[in-house]
Amino acid sequence: WVSSPHYFCEILIYASIGFLLVHVPEGWRWLQVTTFVTVTVGYSALQTHSWYDAFAMVASLASCTS
Repeated sequence: WVSSPHYFCEILIYASIGFLLVHVPEGWRWLQVTTFVTVTVGYSALQTHSWYDAFAMVASLASCTS
């Protein structure tokens, strides 16, 4: 289950770019850049997923009390 498909696709795009560019001259620099972007986007995706989980819990508690 993917709660943030836009983050998931962005991670796939940057991981693919990093994989493809690692074989070109100076490719290790591109690998560093794409790894950094992939990690930061992944962290943002995890934070967003946590927010969705917390919101779902609050919404389910609110529906139980009504």
